[in-house]
Amino acid sequence: MEIIISHQSTDFDSLAAMVAAKKIYQDALLVFPGAVERNVRKFVSIYGNLIEVTSLKNIKIQDITKLIIVDTRIKKRIGPFANILKKRDLEIHIYDHHPATVDDVKGDLNVIEEVGATTTILLKKIKEMNLEITPIEATLFALGIYEDTGSLTFSTTTVEDINCISYLFSKGIKLKVVANFMNIGLSLAQKKLLNQLLLSSKEIFCKGVCINVAKAEIKNYIEGLALLTHKLIEIENSDVFFTLVKMGERIYLVGRSRTNSVDVDGILKELGGGGHFQAASAVVKDFTLDELEKKLFKVLEQKIKPGIVAKDVMSSPVKTVHTSTSIEEMEKILLRYGHTGIPVVEEGKLKGIITMQEVNRAERHGLGKEPVSKYMSNQIISVNLKTPLTEIQELMINHDIGRILVVGQDKKLIGIVTRTDLIRNLYGEDNIPKRSFSTYIESKIKIEREKPVNLIKKIFPGRIQDILNKIGKIGDRLDFPVFMVGGVVRDLFLEIKNLDLDIVVEGDGIKFAHNLNQELGGRIKSHKKFGTAVVILPDSLKIDIATARREFYEYPAALPQVELSSIKKDLYRRDFTINAMAIQLNHKHFGKLIDFFGGQKDLQLGVIRVLYNLSFVEDPARIIRAVRFEQRYNFKMDKSTEDFLKKAINDKLLSRLRKK
Repeated sequence: MEIIISHQSTDFDSLAAMVAAKKIYQDALLVFPGAVERNVRKFVSIYGNLIEVTSLKNIKIQDITKLIIVDTRIKKRIGPFANILKKRDLEIHIYDHHPATVDDVKGDLNVIEEVGATTTILLKKIKEMNLEITPIEATLFALGIYEDTGSLTFSTTTVEDINCISYLFSKGIKLKVVANFMNIGLSLAQKKLLNQLLLSSKEIFCKGVCINVAKAEIKNYIEGLALLTHKLIEIENSDVFFTLVKMGERIYLVGRSRTNSVDVDGILKELGGGGHFQAASAVVKDFTLDELEKKLFKVLEQKIKPGIVAKDVMSSPVKTVHTSTSIEEMEKILLRYGHTGIPVVEEGKLKGIITMQEVNRAERHGLGKEPVSKYMSNQIISVNLKTPLTEIQELMINHDIGRILVVGQDKKLIGIVTRTDLIRNLYGEDNIPKRSFSTYIESKIKIEREKPVNLIKKIFPGRIQDILNKIGKIGDRLDFPVFMVGGVVRDLFLEIKNLDLDIVVEGDGIKFAHNLNQELGGRIKSHKKFGTAVVILPDSLKIDIATARREFYEYPAALPQVELSSIKKDLYRRDFTINAMAIQLNHKHFGKLIDFFGGQKDLQLGVIRVLYNLSFVEDPARIIRAVRFEQRYNFKMDKSTEDFLKKAINDKLLSRLRKK
């Protein structure tokens, strides 16, 4: 006898995976090993003539010769079928997408894939076998995928899940049916429980992450706590929600997460449960609600990754002006830096903020000689170093502003978080769990898809590798982030040997250079005005050290004026995107590529691209360098860069360069 089962409390992914498995194992019987969720029960009652399920009481477990387990491999989740796992003549096939646990069943066939739903795994097999599926089967399979991927919004969703949904559309999905079962109404008992949980909901902060916890106690079992938790996280607009409900002798615990800082599966495994990264549950006995809540808090402290806070993403130092700065000088500063607003300080303390709109209005009234202190805004929205990024997002939305200032306990300005910083860190690629899939891009230059650390080992001789490691260690000792930048990074990705080491330090570059010189035993030349130094080793190898800086030009083709800055702004001052990459050398982040402006992609495509429109105006020497790079690497300028270059030549900016 062949049997197809899933886990107890069967949900739509379980049911869909069982029905999909039945198409592959046509002689097998579908059997629920325990309770079935209410909406799944409703679906089966309506479409029972199309989905034949055999009652557990009609199965003689000892007669089973093949057990097909879908959407789980945890022994204690398959109910009475766990009793036959050691049966000698039993063949076990497993299809699952959940993370491994110590309680996993070992099958004769194990098909485990990191996709959003188990239904996806089996549907891929159905497609390979060219098996036909009916519109109602397509609808059920879609329900399974939509449920376990949050309608394709969970971070565990993969390209395979999306491709399967597309395939199911071609097979006649009934979207009205999907909508009905995805948005199923609540019973009266569920509504009462939801209200209890809402009233008890409270916020706690753990490592910068805001978490909601709600608890309740009722006499009788009410199903659908997962659905209620889903509704609660939506109502409270929370990143993480845990519900604890005591029903009879057991406490049912459900967790939901919408942030990569909190893996509810890993947390609830500590309490005997499990599930997915963003959705998990547990059933606990022999605890009171308060005892279990305390244990949950303890696990949260151990398991939660520190959330992203202002300190992690802010730019520093911040360009500021003094309260005595005149309106007309303020206008020049705003134009020079391309800012729409700048903080105003006095004795290092934040006093206000002045915007281009306020400056323009003052200029129109002939107030150019007046100090900015008279017209700046004193309504300052600021945060501290430990403010969570999600809270900063709320401040930006509620106050309709594009920047939030970061201040210390002494009210001195430390940094700034912009809307761009927010978008990159909340929704950018670094916050999405990476899946393994290969891509191929045709280009003139073939770049190996190796991590920079592997390229460093491949291209640089051992002595240079040792020097880079020492640079990283000195950076750690001084608490300075240090980076290898510019042409050497570009050539590393092109696998061209280049030993012109350019190092940028977020900190005191000259102090760093003296420490490096002591370590390597060379001699040093420094330029305090520019925050730069050169360490010259006995064999004449030179290492250029620079403090992270930004440059501005008083007029076209002028020599740059220099200010302290961050690595991002340091890279932005460079000529082309392919030269605006950095590799971090600190021990913890050794080999991390910093590429804000798409330099690696432009290398792949063989493109020379400026970082901003006035690049050739501010430094006409870049015209010559652009042409040289085209010839040296057989690259080509993108259209915008070529247009800017032609305009600079027509404006005779090269002649100004020769006169300097």
